[in-house]
Amino acid sequence: MIGPYRDVNGNPSYRQEQGWMASRMPVLAAEPALADAKHLVGCLTRLRQTVRVAMSADDIIDLLRREVFTRAVVAVELTLDGEPVLARLSRLPMPRRIVALGPAGDPVSEVMALAAGAQAYLARPVSVEDLARALAVPAGTRT
Repeated sequence: MIGPYRDVNGNPSYRQEQGWMASRMPVLAAEPALADAKHLVGCLTRLRQTVRVAMSADDIIDLLRREVFTRAVVAVELTLDGEPVLARLSRLPMPRRIVALGPAGDPVSEVMALAAGAQAYLARPVSVEDLARALAVPAGTRT
């Protein structure tokens, strides 16, 4: 499917939403804790994904101004002006697939993340297989 999007300068452009081109775009990985960010990058790298890391809401905004992301993995704890970053991302045309990361055994965080617009919720520490399923990436294959 081809649709109208905006490039980094705000000009209209057309990018393929699904398929080969979308799978070649980097994954936005937003995790405020360094150890969790390293683990997440390791998992995404094992899935042969190109990763851009943000450790704060401001980092996310900077990355979104420079690049187009079709997929994002975002910590539920990140907020911008008192609003969850997940809610802000879900209102944008891109990324299309948002996966929330949160603490294990916290059903409140899971419900809030899904209500904010995430398509999936994963508990930390995330496994490569769970991440592959959540991002719809076949584990062990190059995308």
